[in-house]
Amino acid sequence: VGDWTALTKENFGVGGVLKASSTSGRANFSSSGRYYLAEDISTSYVLEILKGTDITLCLNGHALTSTATGNSAIRLSAKLSICDCAGGGKLTSATKKAGGMVLMLSSGADSAVGVEFNLYGGTLMMTDKDYTANAGVIQVGNSGSNPAVFNMYGGTITGGTANKGGNILIGTAAATMNMCGGSVTGGSSIGGFVGGANSSTKGYVLTFEN
Repeated sequence: VGDWTALTKENFGVGGVLKASSTSGRANFSSSGRYYLAEDISTSYVLEILKGTDITLCLNGHALTSTATGNSAIRLSAKLSICDCAGGGKLTSATKKAGGMVLMLSSGADSAVGVEFNLYGGTLMMTDKDYTANAGVIQVGNSGSNPAVFNMYGGTITGGTANKGGNILIGTAAATMNMCGGSVTGGSSIGGFVGGANSSTKGYVLTFEN
């Protein structure tokens, strides 16, 4: 469809639209671009959005399920936008994710200045509850001083169960979350639906607009 690339069970793997990362069990998109799910897909890779990459993913009414055993399903070091033009689309994790299903990196070798996650539609949910994890669904920053910005314009975040941020964990003082639409629901946490990791996160910014 136009300049969008269809993702299928056949091409969503190393040698298709993905290439193997330097760390075992991880894979990254070969190039920036706009992609849509043409069918339900399950992947055992931890997906990496590397520095300098800009990825738009339309769930298109389908489900992308992570069975990866790493600390996250998506490690974000650049820009990711998720939408759902058909409605009913889901990004889910069937395994525990101590760092959040989507981990926005703000420190370490993989981090980058300007990490950004935009959610326009679809449902992001955990299906395996883990109350020992720091973050349930999204971790905005993982310490460090590089900025990490999460913009929520629509969609639903749900099902996160964790110690500090049931659905969303603010992991660094340099983090910003802007919520202009959508819903955050159905999570449980000692720190609440949206929580800070510790005293070092006191500088983070949360904005909510109707």
